[in-house]
Amino acid sequence: MNDFRFIKGHEDVPAWIHRRVGQILRGAGTEFECVAVVTTEPGQMGVQFEISELPKSSVRLADGGLMVSIGKDPGVLFPEDVMALFGSATLKAQELGGKHVVFRMPLQHIDLKFAAMGVQSALLRADELQTKVTDLGIEKVTFFAAEDQFSAIEKGLGLARAANVSRWLSALPPNLLTVSNFANLVTRHFGDLGLTVTQPSKDEYPKMGLIGAVAAGNGGHFRVMSIRIDPLSGATDNVVAYVGKTLVFDAGGLNIKGTHARTMKGDMGGGGSIFGSATYLALHRELLRRSVVFVWTITENVIGP
Repeated sequence: MNDFRFIKGHEDVPAWIHRRVGQILRGAGTEFECVAVVTTEPGQMGVQFEISELPKSSVRLADGGLMVSIGKDPGVLFPEDVMALFGSATLKAQELGGKHVVFRMPLQHIDLKFAAMGVQSALLRADELQTKVTDLGIEKVTFFAAEDQFSAIEKGLGLARAANVSRWLSALPPNLLTVSNFANLVTRHFGDLGLTVTQPSKDEYPKMGLIGAVAAGNGGHFRVMSIRIDPLSGATDNVVAYVGKTLVFDAGGLNIKGTHARTMKGDMGGGGSIFGSATYLALHRELLRRSVVFVWTITENVIGP
């Protein structure tokens, strides 16, 4: 379905996928800001947090906004608890029609990096292909926090956006995220980030018997692609490699997978995960202490003629 056209703008699928990945990495249409002094404006929906006997993530209406319980013992909150707290509040604000949501961030007990991740993760939309597209409504998010917490919030937003790209790719159906379209995305996306995408030579591809056997049912269509990201200080001899299994669909070939085959579009989740990870590190090379190689093995395991 490589020649599929979307009605709006007659955009082809590879260009659409590339554009949407860029939008998600920029926050997917929601404006974010950090402020040390919060001002009240008409239409704002405030979100506050309290220590209470209520179970953590309990959300209730209070003072024109939302009050979220962080439980009676916030000292034992795990990162996933923090993300759930802020994700639940975001979804509730969305449900209530909030356009500008202000989070009054707790200054203790909570790592605001994971708080920001919870908010950004909850705002991911993946309904573009539905007949009726839902308007998520939240146009702006303000984090009210101490200035020394701003960097943690920004880091959390960046991490969540990279993870959201992985989640969004995993949700795409395999007639859109085909072998060639995923390969096209890797080339265009990481090329935009200034990285060189390498592939085996024409002589090397035929020697790859194992992945070639997996691809036999689709006519032998597969791609192996890699990038290398070095620290800002330059390439190192200490290299770690991550290989992402990227089967855009896996019916099991002749050993067909039966009732759970419909979930096998998620068999590219490994490739999707390292796509998001590589994106984050490409944008934050100052975090690297050694060189990192990312490899995608891209094919589709289906029944041939």
